[in-house]
Amino acid sequence: MDSPEISEAGFIKNSGGATWYTSSLHGDKYSQSFTKSTSDLNVDVTAYVQDMLGGSRPNDGFLIKRPVLEESGSTKYGSSKFFSNDTHTIYVPTLEAKWDDSSFATGSLTELTADDITLYMKNLKTEYKELSRAKLRVVGRETYPQRSFTNSAPYNQIKYLPTTTYYQVRDVETNLVLIPFDTTYTKVSCDSNGNFFDFRFNTLQPERFYQFEFRVDRTGNQQYFDGFIFKVVR
Repeated sequence: MDSPEISEAGFIKNSGGATWYTSSLHGDKYSQSFTKSTSDLNVDVTAYVQDMLGGSRPNDGFLIKRPVLEESGSTKYGSSKFFSNDTHTIYVPTLEAKWDDSSFATGSLTELTADDITLYMKNLKTEYKELSRAKLRVVGRETYPQRSFTNSAPYNQIKYLPTTTYYQVRDVETNLVLIPFDTTYTKVSCDSNGNFFDFRFNTLQPERFYQFEFRVDRTGNQQYFDGFIFKVVR
């Protein structure tokens, strides 16, 4: 690869056609190796985007290419196909921006420590506008709580889920996970009223059905909960 400040024009095998940079201004370079032909391309492009946002380089998009030796050699490596931004499927290229906006302040609530628990969403609507944003409440309780003299309605008692509770989003029709469980970026938060997470629905394609899924991690055990379906509309 050339130095960070030098750009290359065209391919070695097929000359002409484009100009691109081979790294960020600070020399950052990213690549991905594939073990299966059906693997998705998922590359960290943080440094490139920072160059664009800082005005150091224009936003001309990204070029996907094989290493020079593979493109100029005689060995056949097969072909890789990617959907464009104009595709009429859900497989449009996506630039993911990740950040941790979680918070955990339990107030006077007590932790849900039972092994057999039920989880449900308290305020999930059937439809959301594409540009909407919502604070979604997640409630966990014992599946078979015991009544006592001090608590005659144990099903209504709010307890908080552990800090190791995460969500993901799945496309219902294709069964494709669009936002996977992430122990940093999809954590479920908590305040004095219980567990919640904030969600921006413009991260999803409109006029499709999706479902939220949850994972609760405890020592040596992971519990999964799904079936919370909603639709994003224009």
